Amino acid sequence: MLTDKSPRVARKAVQVLARHLTPPLGQRIWAIVQKEAPERAVASLRLLARLPQWEALDYLLRAIYRADPLLTEALTVRHWHARFHRSGAQRELGKADAARLRSMLAAVPADSLPREMIREIDFSLGFWLREGR
Repeated sequence: MLTDKSPRVARKAVQVLARHLTPPLGQRIWAIVQKEAPERAVASLRLLARLPQWEALDYLLRAIYRADPLLTEALTVRHWHARFHRSGAQRELGKADAARLRSMLAAVPADSLPREMIREIDFSLGFWLREGR
């Protein structure tokens, strides 16, 4: 249903699956994003954006390199930023994961995200690296 041609069906699938979203299910959904044509994978990426903070960022940064309309949808990292970073609600993150996300963020194409947002997210990831959490 996530890859249905009807946007209404895909949205309904996102609503239903969002209640049961876990990191292992996120991995299965990412496989759908990689396998399907971009226009059929948009709903799957929307669902991944609903994962907990750092897991969502990981998938959104990966999707920035995909073709439109996934690129457009991946830029929901802006909404991720508003929901988690600016609200101050941050989950714990391991040093290795923080370093990996930080390198992914550094590799993001220059015009895809506002520089200020990249700096704020990088600062947050740097905190997890410095504090060793």
